[in-house]
Amino acid sequence: MNAIGVCRGAVWGIGLLVLWAAGTPPALGQVPRSLWTESGPDRPALAEIPRMGSFAPMLKALRPAVVNIYTKRSPSSGAQGASARDFFEEFLGRPGKSGPPLRERSALGTGFLLNGHGNIVTNHHVVAGATDIQVRLHGGEEYEARIVGRDESTDLALLKIDPDRLLEHVVMGDSDGTEVGDWVIAIGNPMGLQETVTAGIVSARGRSIGAGPYDDFIQTDASINPGNSGGPLFNMRGEVIGVNTAIYNGAQGIGFAIPSNMAKSVLAQIDGGGVVQRGWLGVGIQSLTPEIARGLGMEGVRGAVISEVFAESPAADAGMRSGDVVTEVGGEEVRDPGELTRAVGGHMPGDKVQLRLVREGRSHLVEVKLADRSQAEARIRGTVRPEDPSTGEVSSDRLGLSLRGMTPEERTDLGEGGLLVERVLSSSLGRVMGIRVGDRITEVNRVAVEDPREFIRLVRDVSGGSDLLMRVRRGRASLFVAITLPPS
Repeated sequence: MNAIGVCRGAVWGIGLLVLWAAGTPPALGQVPRSLWTESGPDRPALAEIPRMGSFAPMLKALRPAVVNIYTKRSPSSGAQGASARDFFEEFLGRPGKSGPPLRERSALGTGFLLNGHGNIVTNHHVVAGATDIQVRLHGGEEYEARIVGRDESTDLALLKIDPDRLLEHVVMGDSDGTEVGDWVIAIGNPMGLQETVTAGIVSARGRSIGAGPYDDFIQTDASINPGNSGGPLFNMRGEVIGVNTAIYNGAQGIGFAIPSNMAKSVLAQIDGGGVVQRGWLGVGIQSLTPEIARGLGMEGVRGAVISEVFAESPAADAGMRSGDVVTEVGGEEVRDPGELTRAVGGHMPGDKVQLRLVREGRSHLVEVKLADRSQAEARIRGTVRPEDPSTGEVSSDRLGLSLRGMTPEERTDLGEGGLLVERVLSSSLGRVMGIRVGDRITEVNRVAVEDPREFIRLVRDVSGGSDLLMRVRRGRASLFVAITLPPS
């Protein structure tokens, strides 16, 4: 995951059974409060840091709510692929491929108690593939835990133990109120060192680190190490404002936590049915660079570019097109692809949402009825064009590309027409644009191309100093690439 260490785990909840007896999980963002204790005027936080500046009084109240999690995995469980397994071993400080073969692997992580009945939050991959999960409490008692549910996309899991008494638990805070520079405290079990406390500040918010489609991390310089996975990040009011989740391998003072508001939304759905449902629009998206914006005639616009509209998707039914730029979802501004993904994923399948988009310089409002992301992703592909294009190879000296048309068999196999890139010269404009051998170019300046000779003409007609915009199909994805051509 881009050299990023990920600490993952799992959690369980019990308090929403009455509310959800009808079997309909709540939408993300519509979170009941019976699974955890919410801070507020009627329930103050456990403790606040005193004016003298010592963390000690607060920690006496917080540490009993943090737990150790020990898991055992069978190598044949198939929970992780080879690369993920190798990284996981490295992240835990254990031997990777060079180590001896193991019959069973042990791992450890951190979790925290949501309520007094034994509902525990941790990271998804702390418990992924586990054959046995043991939880050790602050007082030394150990319990066997079961997985209520988990969500790999956000790396959260819910566990349940059955204690013989009411347990100390955390108070969940409002992560939206967290600001860069705020003091925070992490409690966890790095390298197996139980209840290690580290302190730092919030270094940044809204970080995307390539961990998944819903990246929106709190970055902190509070020391986080292997074994902190799934542990709490507290503010100075003793409220949980994050779930410690990821580190950069080899870096110091760069750790990441899932915001508590995101965690609450996901955990509520997990507790309601074990599965998280998310809305799905049915588009490929990418960032709006200045070059792409000019190519689309949308200078000054901020948003997410629709690079592809999948067949039979909600977006296709609503009349959305590639080249549209989404700027709002439900009245909330969308500044980049990540914000669009999170905004749509925050709705339930079947929800009707209003999108504002810019098309050819004009603003439009469209209403889209979202589908279920988990069910839809498996069937996303384009249509096959029936034409039989010329397959003669041509070269564009201006871009340093060699291309040819596609055979009917290739169209059937790949599910998309266009021109196939056979060669990209080094130090060429094509390479600068990021074109690769095997890409399929489907549009030049918003004109569909099927004939290699038409491609050459369209590129030749772009004057020096003007922008060239191409739509490219790469594997199963579609994207725009753009460049300002130098004078001829």
